[in-house]
Amino acid sequence: MDKKEIQGFDHEYDTYTTQELIGQTAKLPIHQFNQYIPRGKVLEVGYQIGALVLFYASQGRQVHALDKELYYERKLRERLEKESYRDMVSFSLASLPDGKLPEEEFAIISICNVLHFFDFGTAQLIIDRLSQILMPGGWIITKNHHKDHLYSNNPRILGPTGNYKHFFSEKDIERLFPTQVFTEKYIKVEDHVHDEKERMVAEYYWSLYPRFTKQMLKENYIDIDYHRDITTVHQKTPNTERK
Repeated sequence: MDKKEIQGFDHEYDTYTTQELIGQTAKLPIHQFNQYIPRGKVLEVGYQIGALVLFYASQGRQVHALDKELYYERKLRERLEKESYRDMVSFSLASLPDGKLPEEEFAIISICNVLHFFDFGTAQLIIDRLSQILMPGGWIITKNHHKDHLYSNNPRILGPTGNYKHFFSEKDIERLFPTQVFTEKYIKVEDHVHDEKERMVAEYYWSLYPRFTKQMLKENYIDIDYHRDITTVHQKTPNTERK
């Protein structure tokens, strides 16, 4: 991470309280299926601000937090220091798609707001690898920018660092989670309306990059006040192996 990315992350991180993050995560669609999810650990891939890590640890599940940035780990450890469930969380560093994954099975894997930073072939490789450590009957949740996301087909702006590589369609999800391995439980294209805190974070973050003027921010984030994402929940079919 460069200095500006750290500044932006610090601002976003300090904007939200632990309880706010836990409250946001409690709304995820996977919780509709809690009675069917087996006992076992949770893996969050690309946790950054750590909302899902905090939620499941506070609910008594062991959680493994994996990201490529040591800085995110340090910040999340700081947030966990005063929490009674801090010992429920373990950490490791890895850069996808080739980095080392934990050598254990998980009941729940979350990989949200990660795969759209890769081309589709690489996204498939990542899901292939994760499926190997998802226990039979385990559940995986994803959230990605939809093909109709406001950044898609907009040559002027692809986010502050221009890293978005693929915007997902419903057909992409079918290819990502083939029926011989996964059962689709939930898929929804959602317009996520930006709240006031999100707008404030965006304005601060973009102010760090001179090439993004306030007019561009207004036209591409404030006037269009939502992100179109596609959220999915799949269960790994028992007694199957990924080919």
